[in-house]
Amino acid sequence: MSDDLQAVNPRARLFRIILSFYGVGIYIFLFAPIAVMILLSFNTSRVVGFPMAGFTTDWYLRLANDTVILNALEKSLIVAFWVTVLSTVIGTMAAFPLVRANIKNRGGVRVFITLPIMMPGLLIGVAILVLATNVFSGSHKSAASRSATPSASASSSPSASASPGPTASPFATATFAKDSRKPRSTSGPCKYAETSTSLSSPYTKDVGLPPDPNPTPKTGTVTVSLTTSQGPLTMTLDRAGAPCAVQSFVYLVKKGLFNNSTCPRLTTSGIYVLQCGDPSNTQNGGPTYNYKQEATSKSDYGTGVVAMAHSDQPNSTGSQFFIIYKDSNTGLQKSYSVIGKVTKGLDVVTKVANGGSDNANASGDGKPVLGLTIKSATTTAA
Repeated sequence: MSDDLQAVNPRARLFRIILSFYGVGIYIFLFAPIAVMILLSFNTSRVVGFPMAGFTTDWYLRLANDTVILNALEKSLIVAFWVTVLSTVIGTMAAFPLVRANIKNRGGVRVFITLPIMMPGLLIGVAILVLATNVFSGSHKSAASRSATPSASASSSPSASASPGPTASPFATATFAKDSRKPRSTSGPCKYAETSTSLSSPYTKDVGLPPDPNPTPKTGTVTVSLTTSQGPLTMTLDRAGAPCAVQSFVYLVKKGLFNNSTCPRLTTSGIYVLQCGDPSNTQNGGPTYNYKQEATSKSDYGTGVVAMAHSDQPNSTGSQFFIIYKDSNTGLQKSYSVIGKVTKGLDVVTKVANGGSDNANASGDGKPVLGLTIKSATTTAA
């Protein structure tokens, strides 16, 4: 009997060695990414990283709205399917010698083998959950396309209820090539920050980062003069209401980001705004950086007000702004940074509004039929 056990033991030891390598390797492969995701979920900062500062699910929300990751997930589902098949085959092959081998605690070893076989299926489920969140929330349409949405009550994505409208004045889409580099950010109070997604977008223009002194200037006004295809327009920006936004806006004017850009969106129902400031003319563009919203519960969205657009994500203000040509306090949430008012030329915006939209996004929401192009923009500090 002892001779028989000695004959079996070498095979059992070899099997245990192979099983150990298999188990350790597969566990590291499967569980390390999950551990990293859990650790990163304790970070409340805009950029995923450390130090950790309280529990948040921001990482998941960013995941469900990042088109680059979502496209990768869709392809990964195919890979995950074959990983599942391969894991099942390997696990089954490992199970046969387990049955024949003389190994103590065989039940525990079965669990050791079974868990990795189950994990690819679990990961597929997580991927499907993320994609389902994306699809059913409507966020499978580019997150950038909502970066210019002034209100949740007016979607920038096409709607089945949209009625056919007149044809809008055509304008070209602009794209911008950029050198590959790491995202940068400022260390001042405004924390202007780039992301890998914003840098890789063809619709963002790299004009560097604005100055970010500490403290941020909060007094004084700036006059912005726009020469447009429909006539001159003057805005007075007030640093007191949104100092970071005004600081950024003045910087972008000086960098020429608004020059030769066309206002790509007009809403004539629910909210009454003409949306401009996108160098790509797509509602998807802006500079390579974003920053925080500075709205308060007292923000006023009356006629003539100029405010900054943003997406449904925090710290997503960029260059896109909107001019309110009719009181929109009822339709707009108090989440848009008010930077100033139109002091001359509001009739130019009203004329464009009276021309209507092409209803491309929804009824009363689309490209303006009577287009408006910002030919140039200049600033004068008061």
